[in-house]
Amino acid sequence: MSDLESMAETTQTLWNLAFKLQLDWPSSDARSELSSLVTKVESLPDSDCEKRLLRGFLAYNFSAHATASVDIESDFKSVLTTDPTNTTARLYLGHFYFDSRKYQLAIEQLERIDIQEYLSAGQTWRALKIRELIIASRIHCDQLHESVRCLEQLVLDLMQEHPENIAVPVELVSSLYEQRSTLCSVLGGERATNIANDLRMIVDRTASSDVLTKEIHGIAGGI
Repeated sequence: MSDLESMAETTQTLWNLAFKLQLDWPSSDARSELSSLVTKVESLPDSDCEKRLLRGFLAYNFSAHATASVDIESDFKSVLTTDPTNTTARLYLGHFYFDSRKYQLAIEQLERIDIQEYLSAGQTWRALKIRELIIASRIHCDQLHESVRCLEQLVLDLMQEHPENIAVPVELVSSLYEQRSTLCSVLGGERATNIANDLRMIVDRTASSDVLTKEIHGIAGGI
């Protein structure tokens, strides 16, 4: 086996461990395994693009427990400089920007992702989440007028999709709640209420019934 093949095998093993951590978290075993995994990732050559990608991935997903000094944005941007087609780096950079309330930057990254790649891989929930984050970001950027059709289509698609293929639309609900006065102004009370009712049904199918209750009630103009 060549050095290149050996390194590829090593990074694949590390990715498998990282994905397993996501599934097992927050068990005590997973917490101890994270520390070991971070050490293994840091042992990869600095020139290895996968090191930066894995390090950013771990820091983003386990920010309170992974290496505190990791610059998540820098790692993902560095990967994209080396490989502009790296969907994983672009996806998590988009997530990072959204979480950091840098919504225009989030839009710029997420809109460059071909969601068909995830649909073809059977990751419908991921494709829907990308669409959700783009619309939520546009709402925060005062682009609701331009996004109404996309918003209503997304809600319809979430309603029609099997619950196993949906992630709880926390970002969308929270964004609509924050911008609820604009939503009612653009859509009118009846359409806003219809969207709120549909979101209530979607959330009830994917989480416990008390999740996001205040936010959904607020979207409908209840508070």
